[in-house]
Order: sequence, then C-alpha cells, then structure tokens
Amino acid sequence: MNTRYKIATCSIVLILLSSVLSAQDEMWPGGRYDPNIPTPKSLLGYEIGERHTPHYLLEKYLFAMAEASDRVAVEAIGETYQGRNQYHVIISSPENMARLEDVRASIRKLTDPSITAAELDQIVQNTPAIALLNYTIHGNEGSGTEASLRTVYQLAAGQDDKTLDILSNVVTIINPTQNPDGHDRYVNFVNGYLVAQENPDGESAEHDEPWPGGRTNAYYFDLNRDWFLMTQIETVHRMRELLHWLPQVAPDLHEMGTDSTYFFAPPMDPVNKIIPEVSRKWWEIYGQANADAFDRFGWGYYTRESFDEFYSGYGGSMPTMYGSIAMTYEQASARGRISERRDGTTLSLHDGTWHHFVTSMATLQTTAERKEERLRDFHSFFVEIIKRGAEGPIREFYIPPSDPFRFNKLVQRLQIAGAEVFRATATFTVNNAYDYYTKKTGDVTLPEGSAIIPLDQMAGTAIQTMLEPESVLDEEFLKEERKRIDRNESGRIYDITGWSMPLTYGIKAHWAPKSAAVEKELIPEITCIRPERESVPQARVGYLIPPDSNANIALVARLMCEGFKVRVARKEVVLNDKHYPSGTAVLLVNRNPDTLHGRLNELINETGGYADATDTGYSKGGGIDIGSNNVRALKQPKIAILADMPTSGSSFGEIRYLFEQVYKVPYTAIRAPSLASADLKKYNVLILPHAWSFRSFGYKTIFGKAGIEKLKNWVRDGGILICIGGAVDFAIDKEVKFSKALKYTQRQKVPGEIDERYQEEAPAEEEEKKKEPAKKPEPKFEVDKLLSTPGAILKVNLDDRSLLSWGYDGTIAVLVASRNVFVPISEDQGEAAGIYAPKDEIRLAGHVWEEMLDLLPGKAYVWRERFGSGQVICFAENPLFRASYDGLERLFFNAVFFTLAFAP
Repeated sequence: MNTRYKIATCSIVLILLSSVLSAQDEMWPGGRYDPNIPTPKSLLGYEIGERHTPHYLLEKYLFAMAEASDRVAVEAIGETYQGRNQYHVIISSPENMARLEDVRASIRKLTDPSITAAELDQIVQNTPAIALLNYTIHGNEGSGTEASLRTVYQLAAGQDDKTLDILSNVVTIINPTQNPDGHDRYVNFVNGYLVAQENPDGESAEHDEPWPGGRTNAYYFDLNRDWFLMTQIETVHRMRELLHWLPQVAPDLHEMGTDSTYFFAPPMDPVNKIIPEVSRKWWEIYGQANADAFDRFGWGYYTRESFDEFYSGYGGSMPTMYGSIAMTYEQASARGRISERRDGTTLSLHDGTWHHFVTSMATLQTTAERKEERLRDFHSFFVEIIKRGAEGPIREFYIPPSDPFRFNKLVQRLQIAGAEVFRATATFTVNNAYDYYTKKTGDVTLPEGSAIIPLDQMAGTAIQTMLEPESVLDEEFLKEERKRIDRNESGRIYDITGWSMPLTYGIKAHWAPKSAAVEKELIPEITCIRPERESVPQARVGYLIPPDSNANIALVARLMCEGFKVRVARKEVVLNDKHYPSGTAVLLVNRNPDTLHGRLNELINETGGYADATDTGYSKGGGIDIGSNNVRALKQPKIAILADMPTSGSSFGEIRYLFEQVYKVPYTAIRAPSLASADLKKYNVLILPHAWSFRSFGYKTIFGKAGIEKLKNWVRDGGILICIGGAVDFAIDKEVKFSKALKYTQRQKVPGEIDERYQEEAPAEEEEKKKEPAKKPEPKFEVDKLLSTPGAILKVNLDDRSLLSWGYDGTIAVLVASRNVFVPISEDQGEAAGIYAPKDEIRLAGHVWEEMLDLLPGKAYVWRERFGSGQVICFAENPLFRASYDGLERLFFNAVFFTLAFAP
C-alpha cells in the first residue's frame, strides 16, 4: 500500500505550486491540484519542459509521486543492458488501485468469445478501461518523457471533474521512457552543452548529436522496429507487460522534424489488411478528439499523410494485434531546448511537452467518456479474429524441429507474444500444406515434435503477422506508389515489406487451410532456448562438431577464442557410420591440453551446441580421414570492427550485439577516423559495417590515402576484410579496388548512347562509338532505372564449393532493402558464393518492383576474393539486419572464422 507523502505545512506546498499553476491551468483549463502532492519543480528543481530529465531524476520523481499519492504505484518491469530500470507507472482512483487484479481478470475475460451477453454487460459497466501510454522509445525524442512526467502529476494531483472521471473509468499505465539507455545518452549530451543560455541557432552544437546519437538503445537498435522481433531485452519486457495488462488504447509518442507540426491517427496508407475494421473505427474517434483538443489552442496538426500501419514491428502497430487501439503520435522536435524553424519562429522543448501532454489527456478523456463502447469493441475484436482463425484461409502453422536452437527460440518468441504452441506427439500428414521456400502446396509428412500453432486463439492476429509468409500490399496502393516514384516524389512505404519469421530464422515451415489430425500437447513455457545435451564421453582421438546449427558455430567460436586448437574439414568425413559434411570442426586430443574434455562439456551446456567423440580417425564410405591435409588448422580470430562516422550505428550495433550477447566472441571496436593511426597488426579480421555515404563522405574520405594504403598493406599481408552493404561501395571504388566486382548504377539512358551503368572506365573504342549516332548498340540491361527494393525477402542460391556455404542446404533467404546490384566475379577472381535465384523463384516475401525482378536474378549477394595473401568478403546486403536473420548468422561467421584457413 502506498503511504501518503507528509508535508509539514500546507503553506510551503502552496508556495511551491504557485510558480507552475498558471502554466498548468493554461494546458488543462479548470485544473485544481492536491496541495499534498509535491509539484514537479519541487522534485526536479526546474519546471517540466525547461530542460531534459536524466534517469536518476526521473526515478526520484516517480518514487515521490507513488509515496505521496494513493492513486499511484510504480513498478520496475525489467533492466536494460546498461543496468537502468524500465518502469511502469500505474495510476487510477484509489478504489480501482485496490482491485487491479480483478480489473485485469475482467479485461482478460473480454478476450473469450464465448462469454454471455449478461457477462459482457456486467464487465463493461463495472470495469475501468486500461490505457497504456508509451513515451520516448527513441531516446533523443525527449519531449515524450517530459510529457509523461506532466501526465503523472495531472493524474496524481488533479482535482477537477475531468481528471476524476478519467481516474474512475480508466487504469492508466505510463511508460515514461521505453529506452532508458538511449535517453540518458542523449540527455547527458544535450545538458552538457546547455547551462544557462538557450540558442535556437540550428548550427548550435546542442542540435548536432555525435555518432550514434541517442535514438537507439545500448546496442544501437531502433526499438521501434523490434516489437515482434524481440531481439532486445527492453522489447521482451514491454511485450510481457503488454500481455499482462491487455490495454484498450496504446498511443506511442514520438518526435519528428522541427519544421513539422503534430501528427496523430488516422495513419496513412498502406494499412496492414490483418487489422480489422473495428480497430480502424477508433483511429477516427481518437483522431477527432485530438483535433478538438488542438483546435482549442489553435495548434497545427495533420493526419493520414505519413506514418503507416503496414509493418507490425512499431509500437504504434503491435498492440493493435491484441485488440488495443495503437497509434503513433509525432511532435515536431526542438532537438535540444529550442530551435528556430525555417519561417523564423521557434519551437521549444516546453512546446513539445505540452503538445504531447494534451494528446495524452485527450486520449484518456475519450477513453473515459466512451469506456463501455471501447470495452465492447475490444471484445468484438477477439470474437472476429478467433472466428477468422477457425474459418479463414490459414488455420494452422507447422514448424518441424530442425535446428533445436532456432526452433526453441522461435517457439519462445511466440510464447512471449501470448501464443499457445503445441507439439505433435507422433508423425503426421498435413494436407494441402504450403511450403515457405518452394511456395508450392501439397501433402507433407512432418515428424514427431513438430510445432503446431493454431490461429483460433487470443494471440491469433499476432501469430499471423509473425508467421504468415507475407503481408500483401494493396494493388491500387502499389499503382499509386509507382506513379509517385516515377514523378520523383517520396514513397509511402515506410519500412520493410517482408518479415516472415520462419524465413528470417532460416527454418522450414508450412501452413494449411485445415487443421491436421494429430495428437498434440501444449509446449510448456520455454525459459532457456539452449537445447539440453548429454555430456560428451572422453575421446581417444578427437571430437567433431558439425556446422548444422547456430549453437555449434557458437561452440566452435568459443573454443577458438579460448585458444584450443581447432581444425576444420574441407571435405566430408565418415566416422562411426555418421556423415560429417564440409565445415565440420575437428579437435584432436593430441593437439590440445588435458582440459579440453571438461571445457568442451561446459561450453556445450552454455551454448546448446553438441559434439561427437571418436576413438578412430579412419573414415569409411568415401570420406577423408581426420588426419588429412584437407582438415586444416584454424587461426585464432583477432577481430576488429569499425565504429563511428560514417559507419551505420545500427549495423555496428548488430555485429556488436551478436558478438557480446549471443556468441560471446571478443573483439575490438576501432573508430573509423582512427584507422590510419591504429596498429592493425594486432588483428587478422577487420569488419567494415554498412556505412552511409553522403556529400562524398564515406570510408574513402574518412580513411584518406594514407589510411587506405595502410589497409591495403594489411590485407596483402594476410588480413581478412569483410564489407557489408554500403561498405562494398568503398571496396569496389575505382581508386580503392579491393574488389573487382562491378556495380550496376542508375542512369537515365539517352537514345543512341552506350549504356554505361557499370562503375568502370569506358575503353577508348567505345568512346569512338559514341561519336557515331547512327549506330544503336544493344544496352546491357533492358531497364533504365534502378528502383530500391523496399525490404523484401529473396532467395539466394549458394555455391556448395564455397566454405561460406558450410552448414547450408544450398539456398538461403535474405533481406534486400536497397538498389544494390552487383555482377558476379569470375572464378579466376575468387568465389561467387551466393547468387540470387532465377526470376520464377527469387521472391519469397515482400514487394519487389518488376524491373528489379528482371535485374537481380543471377547477380551476386556474397563473394570472396584474394587480395595479396589476404582476402576480401563482400555482402551486397546486411545479413545481420536487426539481428533478426538467424538463418544468415552462420554465413557471416563462416566468413569471420574459416576464411583464415582457406584462400578462395
């Protein structure tokens, strides 16, 4: 039970209140406040909106409010990677606060389609609605956190009729900072520049964050793209709380460009077809309420022109999958305390704070006034989606248990998302099953242990958006989108268009229009995704670790990094009647210390990998012996990763996250501007993450001639250079020439002119041909314009002769989110390890413009080249995108760990 905050004299409190009441009354007309509740200024030392609040003061403020008010409770919902707590502030009337568990139980009953009309009436009449207000998922969008503090005070201390009505009819859950690490990084930066003087000048340092900025979390992930991916710990905490409370409304409050006004729902097209009409109805209701509130003050706003609801990974989208009315609210940002707009007016943090406060309160007021209607529609959402799951075109999803590590991880993610996942207790047949990789339908027999996920359940919409092969864009929308692109207007596809998790996890999956006849049991909650392994017996000759799972790659990486002598088989080994494919790691007992056996078993428990012991090295059945020269010793990797400008913070963060949190591999981060002075001899692998190149500013510029020459010498001496996405542009630059690959570049073709879209100098004879307009040579390609692929999942065929393909069955699913098109290198130049599939097979999910469907087949996704005694490996796209492509992690780590042993 919260205890009331004690203050010696009411007069002292009234003095503290007097400095802020005028501003409060302005934003909340008729506002009256309990003098026993401490004012924000008395706790923070400044008015809300005057400066940005660091995490330690936010905690002080929230705890004081909970201590002072019997309307308020504060709960820590989890800890970030840097050790800061995420909080939920629960606020309602004292009567509602005393029965929160009953409220939650009643709300959960509304998800049951079978409740009677009488039960429904009783619940909607006697149960408050639940509202979840999420602020500052992007750490440098600071007005959200400030507005959350003002909203907490309003609900904790307000005595006016509107506030009391909200408290009576709504349980409000406030997440003041969804991204505490990024927010504190930003606050420390901006407050470090600001002491007494405010400067609206756009050139002022407070408006120019250093790399990587405060938008992202500790690993530089955009948490507003992670809601169903759940790669980051903050997201897991939020998802658990979303399912704990099941709110009826859940706005997500953001910031946007300084010269904008304010955006709120309804969103722009495209809207995901999975969202039912009952949810769309409430976008209009809340949009009108926000408009009325802003009109009262004469503030500008807009709707429907930006911020779509197609990709389901937004905070303004994922709660919708559970019947909530999720919405994106965007306030123009001061990017500091105050900024000057283009028209000469100024925008302050104070302005943004009050605008977010007003939409927060308008949303709560609308929910209170229409509480019964909102609860009835919440119930009707689940009636509709559970019926759709039982009668719709997709009834069940099926995932056979291949790689147990990725299988467990996907099942765990589904469970966190509220899904009931079942396990088949016998082999069974699925009729008319759709295959995710062939895109064909037919009967399929699946083994015992396969996961079965029916759609007719409470989390059915969330399950569908996570697992269905793709979300289809409306044809009329695509036609209009193409017209916009052809007119050189901004496109409306805001994020990726393909995200099906079986494809990103690289595991087989099926769906079927009818439920399969099979006995099944509910899979208990998976708390540890590492599969349980039996201890490996003591070996006389050695241990073998096949490359068939991500967990085994982690096991091999750990052994190498701890100094054990690891070898790898370049050809198949057959031992003890078992076939071990190329890429199998071999640890010979006589080449390793006596601690090998014990440490191997410890690491198996930590990683979930496995190893087989052998007492013979003699291979039968055509395989090589493990003493063969084709079983090559691996060097211990000494890895460096470039960081800082112009490196993409997200790309660097994805690599860093996997090395630290998943694979436990040591590395050194080197600032890109420091490369020229770094001692590269310490390292044998250097990773260049995706890099932005603008205004001629990229790796080439930041390294300078001296840095480039130093890097070339390092590679020539045996170093492994791995380039990702935009870093490939640096590698193929005609003045750098790390790679001989050619890039197709956009060019408007002039009639009668040679097509020169490769980045290479035209031979003299071609220059002569240009002078002969009568001749019209055939262009190398039929299309004249490159269109960026908006985040589609495409099929790549791997060359099984390449070590990069070790552990794969010949094909992979990759994300393409660019206009990158590379001509494959020839065999005498190296390995074209991964090539896009033919046109009739290439697209697995998401939208691809027809011109790119013609152009990408047969082009290079990943390749490996010699450079002196070293090697260069290029990925045309980012294989570690948002750390969500588990199916590509082995491809990346094959490049990191195995290329040191084998030249292409």
